[in-house]
Amino acid sequence: MMKQLLLISTCIALLAINGCKKTDDTNDPVDTTVTELKVLTDFAYVLANPNYQDIQEKANALNVAAQALSASTTEDNLKIAQDAWRAVRVPWEQCEGFLFGPGYVFWYRYVESYIRLFYFWKKFKSKSDQA
Repeated sequence: MMKQLLLISTCIALLAINGCKKTDDTNDPVDTTVTELKVLTDFAYVLANPNYQDIQEKANALNVAAQALSASTTEDNLKIAQDAWRAVRVPWEQCEGFLFGPGYVFWYRYVESYIRLFYFWKKFKSKSDQA
C-alpha cells in the first residue's frame, strides 16, 4: 500500500513538473490586431446583411402566401401561410440581436409602434369605408 501511494505521488509530481516546463517554441507571434473598420465591415457584410436578405426573401414568400390565403381561404393556403410565417420568424429572431444601442432604445421602438398603429388605422379605416 505504501509503495502504491509513493508511486502515485511520484507520478503526480512528475506530471506537474512536466506540465510547467516552458516550450522551445520559436514560432513568431501572429498579428491579431483588428481595426474598428474591419469589425464594422465584417458585421455588416458577413453577419447582418445576409441575415436581412434572408428575412426579405422569406417575407416576400409570406406576402405571396398571405395574398393567396386572402384570395382563397382554404386549408392548404392556410397551411402554406402558417409555414411561411414560421420560416420568416427564424431569421427575424436571429436578427433581433443586431438591434442595440441608443438608436434602438430611443428611436426604433417608437417608430415601430407608430408604424403598427398607422397600418392598423389604415386597415380599420378601409373596412369602415366599405361598410
